[in-house]
Amino acid sequence: MITNGKNCGWLGGDFLRVSAIIPSAGAGTRMNAGISKQFLPLGGKPVLCHTLTVFDLHPAITEIVLVVSKEDKAQAEEMVFRKHPFRKISPLVQGGVDRRESVYRGLLAVSPGTDYVLVHDGCRPFVTPEMISQSLESAVKFGGAVVAVPLRDTLKRGEENLVKGTVPRAGLWRAQTPQAFRFSLLLKAYEEAMKSGAEATDDSLLVERLGEDVAIVPGSDLNIKITVQEDMVLAELILQMGKERNTGEARFV
Repeated sequence: MITNGKNCGWLGGDFLRVSAIIPSAGAGTRMNAGISKQFLPLGGKPVLCHTLTVFDLHPAITEIVLVVSKEDKAQAEEMVFRKHPFRKISPLVQGGVDRRESVYRGLLAVSPGTDYVLVHDGCRPFVTPEMISQSLESAVKFGGAVVAVPLRDTLKRGEENLVKGTVPRAGLWRAQTPQAFRFSLLLKAYEEAMKSGAEATDDSLLVERLGEDVAIVPGSDLNIKITVQEDMVLAELILQMGKERNTGEARFV
């Protein structure tokens, strides 16, 4: 079980420095809400606050590196350091032109001596402490881990609105975040991607390209990423369900 040292997480007798990188620099154009989706109100506070709270309270997390766009920096500072002060957030990092560059900048900003790093979407507010703990434990064991849920829907391959085939779903998973890795491994993977210009739809993909193992950690269908307006409706319903989150003492509502 992961507990907490003075400034480090503890796992299996070893003290670890664990950084959480929260990329939150996307423009959110699909939401069409007038403001960045991470600042939309959810249960009385911004979506991003829900996400940050889980990591801020988790005993294994040493620091949080929040990556935001240049346009959102002032609003993020107001939210993070004034209205909703958090204990573990380091100075904000300005994001890049895409997720790959934003995460890379986050990696360069973590504190010296970091052993492991978790990357989690800023607009995925229903991450649980268990997902964080299990991801970290698997990363320590295998080098990397990704939270995912098994695919339940039948997949069709189509062209011009016509079905051209059915894709077997056995063994297929929908990747979520957090994704946890040995820091040196993820940094190497991103350095290679930055040099080659390789696309990074998620962090695990870059580590897989190095030929390294990545473990699968069970996720949840409630661990949604808010992308379009319908997701906000679903998010409010999840809050109303009153499921326990964080340490078990706090709830969604």
